[in-house]
Amino acid sequence: LNANDTMKKILPKILKNFYSRVPIYDEKEENIIGILLTKVLIRHRQQPKDKFHLKNIVKPSISVPETRKIKDMLQDFKKMKRHIAIVLDEFGSVSGLVTLEDILEELVGEIDSEMRQEESPITKITEKRFRLAATCSISHFNEEFHCELPNGDITTIGGFVFGLFGRVPRSGESISYDRFKFRVEKMKGARILNLHLTLSMPKSAEAPEQQETPKT
Repeated sequence: LNANDTMKKILPKILKNFYSRVPIYDEKEENIIGILLTKVLIRHRQQPKDKFHLKNIVKPSISVPETRKIKDMLQDFKKMKRHIAIVLDEFGSVSGLVTLEDILEELVGEIDSEMRQEESPITKITEKRFRLAATCSISHFNEEFHCELPNGDITTIGGFVFGLFGRVPRSGESISYDRFKFRVEKMKGARILNLHLTLSMPKSAEAPEQQETPKT
């Protein structure tokens, strides 16, 4: 993302792709100035437009040469408490990104990423209760439940529910939209992984949001 982008331009991209960390560049894509954490961005979403500057909330990025050994890279991540690094070629140009998961996959084999679930996106529990993968597309959801959830810039049910909350939700929190009650089952950082859906009697389509906080 460009460091000069506005919140209005950035947020739909984040929600659409479900990224938890995004490289930020200034002017040119080669000039990466840091890494943006989604949860930090969400905390600033209500900030006045004239006071929001992406450069002020990014974390400094780390850069490594393509020749860096995997085991050394793992130590770098642990020591610096980072999950992503910029990879540079012999001329100092950006050639890609490497993540902590990439390194672990190379060392101990393929890790089953929870965001790449192969299970069915919608699992029926009872007639009115379902388990949803956050990556379930809104178009598939609409087809399955014969409804018309908005399907614009945000294309997944996880992104849709994230947008209803307007912030990073916690596991166990619920929110309702029309005849659907969504409960967050599982989170990974700022990302929703799984949702529990309860169907209620059809309501008037006007009502979107009613939040419930998990009991303590």
